[in-house]
Amino acid sequence: MVQLLKLFEAADLWGICLLAAAIYFVSLILYRLYVHPLSDVPGPKLAAITSWYETYYDLFKTPGGQYWNKLDELHNTYGPIIRINPNEVQIHDPEFYTQIYAGGPNKRNRYARSVSGNGSPGSMASAVSHDLHRLRRSSLNPFFSKAAVLRLEERIQSRVRILCERFSGFLERKEIVDVSVAMTSLTLDIITEYSFGESWNLMDRDDLSYDFIKVMRGGFETLQIRKLFNSVINLIPPKALDRLPKEETETQRLADEALVLITAGSETTSRALATIIYHVLENPDICTKLQQELDIAIPDATMEVSYSTLEALPYLTATIRESLRISALVPNRSLLTADQPLQYKQWSLNPGAYPSA
Repeated sequence: MVQLLKLFEAADLWGICLLAAAIYFVSLILYRLYVHPLSDVPGPKLAAITSWYETYYDLFKTPGGQYWNKLDELHNTYGPIIRINPNEVQIHDPEFYTQIYAGGPNKRNRYARSVSGNGSPGSMASAVSHDLHRLRRSSLNPFFSKAAVLRLEERIQSRVRILCERFSGFLERKEIVDVSVAMTSLTLDIITEYSFGESWNLMDRDDLSYDFIKVMRGGFETLQIRKLFNSVINLIPPKALDRLPKEETETQRLADEALVLITAGSETTSRALATIIYHVLENPDICTKLQQELDIAIPDATMEVSYSTLEALPYLTATIRESLRISALVPNRSLLTADQPLQYKQWSLNPGAYPSA
């Protein structure tokens, strides 16, 4: 009898837990639909209730990562402003862009959920606070100014010469080259030498380090890739560390920053370069115009040309800018929240609401 009573008590306990869970979830649903500060923003009800609506399109709907396509469909249905998950809205209005991504004295904090997937929690890219992001960025800004990069021109050209020699070898042997891998090898060799004082020399390998780059692209958050950065932490420029308080110079945080430096300094630039090569070769008219401009500016194809000379070529400059426009590395939302309400038409977006444009 005692055991039977215990079973009933256990059953009652489970029943109470289930009832409490049901009440919680029903209350949460009602809150998000009717009480939440974003409850009056148009959009699918399921997206307002749960982030699993977004997760379905990004993880389960083939081929994955499809929510950004779904957002276009939702804008066509609901209008320029839509609620895309419980705490986020997206505004399809170019005129409002500068209100969200405002600079100067305006403070914008990041959405912790949005930056948590960077794989570098201690980096500038993952800083949620506006002030912390500015602090970390200020230590690196001097090293990536135009003047600082121009001082690297000879180093960059020496790496480009290596790549040209590799291309010549592939041509002689009639081997197929993955241009995107070649560009990533080039940019990685440059950014690792500049950031850490020691290049990875990926272009020296027979396959331009194809397998390594494939792993890097597919698994930046894996332990195997993270270990690569521990060996170069001590090579971070000391002058950059002098600008940071002591707690910002701990080994793990610098490892996270190293990950961001390598990613931002390689994949972004290599993607733009590969995009230029593809579209120039795919469009004969563009290729002809670009070739004519380069032939005039560089009559001897074997001579090295300075950045200032190339910068003055209008068609080349336009080609590069167009490549930068269309070669976005990751179609991800940059979510910021203001320290004071933002007004879009009749909707007021209070601090804590995360709009993107």
